[in-house]
Amino acid sequence: MMTSLKELAIDSTEATILTPAVCAVPVQTPNFYCVRSLSEAYSDGVSKQDTGTLNNVLSTNSSAKVTAVHRNGGHSCAETFCNAAIGMLGAYAKTVTNDTYYSELVAIAFSSAYFHDTIAVRSHNLAIGSPVTLIFSQVVAGAFEMGEGESQGTVQSTFRIDNELLYYASNIDSQSDTTQTSDSQILVVNTTVGSTINICGRLDAIVQVHNGGSIVADYSNTTTFYADSQTPEVILVSASSHDYSSMMPECDRLSRSWRA
Repeated sequence: MMTSLKELAIDSTEATILTPAVCAVPVQTPNFYCVRSLSEAYSDGVSKQDTGTLNNVLSTNSSAKVTAVHRNGGHSCAETFCNAAIGMLGAYAKTVTNDTYYSELVAIAFSSAYFHDTIAVRSHNLAIGSPVTLIFSQVVAGAFEMGEGESQGTVQSTFRIDNELLYYASNIDSQSDTTQTSDSQILVVNTTVGSTINICGRLDAIVQVHNGGSIVADYSNTTTFYADSQTPEVILVSASSHDYSSMMPECDRLSRSWRA
């Protein structure tokens, strides 16, 4: 019996985001923003893991690969890598096993990446407390490629904006095929000038194959996260200085810096 992919999920506890006081210049505080990547590979009971976590640094990546030879002559391989940067995440996971008699071969690859940041809502001309409408969005694109054999895979992307959530998921189960998947989602948030918004993006890719087969989840071409203001004369200031603007029609471009 194959292991449920839900059983492979890592601890989703996320690093604490320290929110600065509202002021003209963003306060750079330790752990104020961070990126993280995690890769795990399991092949016939042999595991390998590479993890990277960086605070106040704009990018990181991790990778893992392991190959195991079964006592009955079969072999299995799991490979994964991911890239994490502020506003942009990528994940790739691949597993392969060959089919030999009396062999129980299982390979699992798991890739996860996330970032934290904060966005301060500012304006030169609007008073503190003035109503503001913001649009947050995520764009996800990738593909599953599945060969023969018993295999399954899932990809999930989430974009948390304070207590609101954008969620994307794609799954494939034992179908020999190449499946392109993509999605674009938006969330409208009503807030005020002077507020600070916590955001977190996360991308997970998990694949598993059992006894003679292969599966690839390739979302390495990145999931991208955006923030735009629909209210004129609003400046969005990210703690990381990353520009989240998507150039959506009728939306002001996000400012990289505050000019008093």
